[in-house]
Amino acid sequence: MGSIEEKVLKLRSEGKSIREIARELGISKDKVHRILKRFKESKSTQEIQHYRQYIKNLLNDSLVKLSTLLNHFDELVKSRGPINEAINVLLDIKKILNSIEFELRILATTLSINDTMRKAIQHFVKYSENIRDSIELTLILAPARGNAYNLYQILLLSLRSKRLDSEVLNEFRTLLGLFTQLLL
Repeated sequence: MGSIEEKVLKLRSEGKSIREIARELGISKDKVHRILKRFKESKSTQEIQHYRQYIKNLLNDSLVKLSTLLNHFDELVKSRGPINEAINVLLDIKKILNSIEFELRILATTLSINDTMRKAIQHFVKYSENIRDSIELTLILAPARGNAYNLYQILLLSLRSKRLDSEVLNEFRTLLGLFTQLLL
């Protein structure tokens, strides 16, 4: 058949007791216990690795969507596009930021990461929270008429109310690029 480990796992999957497995294979019960324990730990590690990869994929997708939305918002501002479309983009950005914060927190707890990465995640989450709050305020103050540029000016004022400036958006984009590169 195969190795002792494979035989132990096969017999166990057939519902045999540890004592029966040990007797049938001519090994000690302790050895059967050790083999089963190793398999269980290996299986847990595989499940954790699968889960980490799943979260990384989710996060990568969210980061790509966020980058696309930010670029779309920039285009709307530069072209002084319709305010309603810009509002919808800001709402989508806000939703994506919630997802990214959640995914980063999960990733940070499931991965062994260095202090630099941990600080980058904390910075990103802090910026994200401030930007989300600023978007919320912007949407409350959004004029019924106007264009995307007017909305952008309100967003900048909202950021300033949190003692931030337009540079925070650039720093945020830099962190966004960093996380995207790390996940590829």
